Amino acid sequence: MNPYVITLDGRHKGSNCWKYFVDCPAGLASRQRFFEWRNWCHSTWGDSKELDEILFDKKHALFVHHMIKTPQVITYEPISHNKHWCWHTVSKYRLYLKSDEELSYFLLRWSD
Repeated sequence: MNPYVITLDGRHKGSNCWKYFVDCPAGLASRQRFFEWRNWCHSTWGDSKELDEILFDKKHALFVHHMIKTPQVITYEPISHNKHWCWHTVSKYRLYLKSDEELSYFLLRWSD
């Protein structure tokens, strides 16, 4: 099963952080393949988070930033996440990839 790649635009969640998502079709075999892909991403680029968790963290960090900002000093530290990849499993099984480099490496490994 070849990965199905979509280029993100303004209609998609996470389009300001990632350039592509790899969609995994419905079905048990496809889900198993998705988890193989996700494990590979984890071992290749390190741990990441669910897309919605990252987006929530960013909104919360911006709120905290505005609450504690002073004219001279900003005591805000951005919440870090893995900038190479993340995943989404709420409604569909998808991997989000940062750039052409990550996509090429992923396709090199997983395309038939």
